Amino acid sequence: MDGRRERIDYLDGLRGVAILSVVAWHYTNWGYERFFPYGTMFSAIPGLDHGWIGVNIFFLISGYVILMTLERCASYREFMARRWLRLFPAMLIASLTIFAISQALGTYMPHGRANGVNLLPGLTFLIPTLWQSILRVPIDELDGVFWTLYVEMGFYVTFGLLYFRLGWRRGLLALAGIWLSVLAAAAIATRLDSPPLSQAVEVVQWFGTAYFGWFVSGALFLKAAEERSRWLFAGAMLAGLTSAFTSGLWQPGDLVSCLYLAGCVLFFAAAQISAALQRMLATRFLLFAGAISYPLYLLHNEIGIGLIAASGALLPAWLWPALPGLMLGIMVAAAWAMTRWPERWLTLALKRPVLAFAQGGKEDRRSHPPALQSRVGPDEDDG
Repeated sequence: MDGRRERIDYLDGLRGVAILSVVAWHYTNWGYERFFPYGTMFSAIPGLDHGWIGVNIFFLISGYVILMTLERCASYREFMARRWLRLFPAMLIASLTIFAISQALGTYMPHGRANGVNLLPGLTFLIPTLWQSILRVPIDELDGVFWTLYVEMGFYVTFGLLYFRLGWRRGLLALAGIWLSVLAAAAIATRLDSPPLSQAVEVVQWFGTAYFGWFVSGALFLKAAEERSRWLFAGAMLAGLTSAFTSGLWQPGDLVSCLYLAGCVLFFAAAQISAALQRMLATRFLLFAGAISYPLYLLHNEIGIGLIAASGALLPAWLWPALPGLMLGIMVAAAWAMTRWPERWLTLALKRPVLAFAQGGKEDRRSHPPALQSRVGPDEDDG
């Protein structure tokens, strides 16, 4: 097995760690106790209350992998077509599934019974607030976890443009400049109590700019590995740790949360240089979890919480503590089935016309490395 394949394997293992952390957190914490028949009985378990840091691991992985994708695309148009092709089929299937189930189980689900207009944010990867400003009607998202896809898409659009205009070095510098400028503007707006500036910053943040530092860090880790550069590795660490201590995710200014985020960066960094850790992450279980991470991420939250709540009304109390593990198993099976059949079929149906459009009517006949063809994570190479 060559070094490139080993690297992809350990990244899939990291993705497995990330998705399992997020699912465990959603099923035990984060204000969902009003839906849980078991209430807060799991919330005191160390680590579970900060399982949301799995999202930041996803962002680091995305920065790492998307730069590889950009280097293999001939144009910005092709890059965006491949990203859309990677994300849209699973999002369409998950959105329609969540919408349908909410019609029956809406009273048990965090966002309730969905309206048709609520399909728009997920299917377009645009924040609901933007759609509200356009249509002038109340619009909610189908599932709260979709917010990370809006951030990812903002990163793809922005860094893709910068990469093809400026190259990876100046493109990453520009991306870091956008991120730091937004952080500075937000701090100034708060300090001066300036509503106009706060509103302008909020609009810019609709596109995920406050989280760009995580992607910068991931991309620099890739280049540090490729060029064997300690300076790039140090830059990756600096960007990641700065993100950890300035992140607005979850609880701004909460030192414990910041330390968890810093630990996330250190863990990712250790995985770049430790062969032993890479082997641990490349275990079959974590590779499987990483392979189904995108559909599992899309399906687990709204549907899982609704089913847990509904099950609590039907099952005896002594079975309630088993519900998080049982629901994880059900969602894993559903994500695997979705990956194996409808997502694959829809992707294959869309691939040729989408790539032909992106390449000006020319069919894409390039071969891709087998190690990348088999990956199915939300921030992987292509369809």
